Amino acid sequence: MSSHHIVRDEQEPALLMLNTENCEYDHLSQLLEWSPVVVATEHTLSQLLAWGIKIDIVFTSPEKQELVHELTIFQRPIKIFATENNQWTEALHYLSSNKHKAINIYTDKLPEIADQVACFANDIDLVLYNSQEKGVFSRNGKFEKWVAKGTQFKIPADLIAEYYNLNHLGNQVWEASVNGTIRIEANKDFFLIEM
Repeated sequence: MSSHHIVRDEQEPALLMLNTENCEYDHLSQLLEWSPVVVATEHTLSQLLAWGIKIDIVFTSPEKQELVHELTIFQRPIKIFATENNQWTEALHYLSSNKHKAINIYTDKLPEIADQVACFANDIDLVLYNSQEKGVFSRNGKFEKWVAKGTQFKIPADLIAEYYNLNHLGNQVWEASVNGTIRIEANKDFFLIEM
């Protein structure tokens, strides 16, 4: 059993698991370090249970609700929500309404899912992960971070008004030119992927 369930605190990012197929446990364990509230869907539940991860919330279809109850009998306390709607959208609404200020989302649909979750980015800090990349939403059209030289980012060039310590490699790819702080400024909020 994972030891990530020691502390609960809405100040730590919740972890919403939308995909487990290409997820390695070692990579996932980094997201579990700070004892997040772990949210599964019916599609990710079995693998998370197989890894021995304590799950706090499951969103499922009404048809699978009884099966989810059976599978999670040893996960108590757990909240199970049946919905006819999109499970991960319902999960984001639930976490937002329950005062979570940050959510890490693990998905194999990066960057496709970014447009679908952007409406939550004004109220919640969202970070999207897959096995290779990390996606973040800028607020106020600005992104600033200390990175190692050679770190690459993906963002459409036409969104960028100003940039510092980055080289444009073409095809939406930018690379840090120094070990230090990079900064991107745009005329509107944007989504960028750290590769």
